[in-house]
Amino acid sequence: MRSLLPLCTALALIYGTPLHADELIGPGEVPKRYFALWTADGSCDNQGKPFFLNGMLISRKSIGFEKMTCFISEALSDNGGDTFEARFNCINVEQNSMQPTPIQLRLADDQLYFRVDNGPEQGPYRDCGPERLNEHRLH
Repeated sequence: MRSLLPLCTALALIYGTPLHADELIGPGEVPKRYFALWTADGSCDNQGKPFFLNGMLISRKSIGFEKMTCFISEALSDNGGDTFEARFNCINVEQNSMQPTPIQLRLADDQLYFRVDNGPEQGPYRDCGPERLNEHRLH
């Protein structure tokens, strides 16, 4: 899997004022237990790149879903178990905008649920390739 960093950095530079990397990506990290391509049906088929209309790609420093790519700015909470919340700098290609957005991730029974900016919880999503688990984990 390719990183979304080059695409998103390019979009930010093209459509916005110039940004320094430390303004876009903060020191926080997404916990490793979330790293995967998560989809509603557990299949990697028909997932568009670099955006995931029926899934969510989570890596160490970013999340990609729908028409958004979000780089972690700061971790807000992590109970070490099933819930992680962070503020992300989200680039919305459809709206041609970038804004800080709180996103909460929750794992339950090997399924992912997420909430954007205190909106309704979305999910469940399953790791798209349990038989290819190591192939889709991002380090």
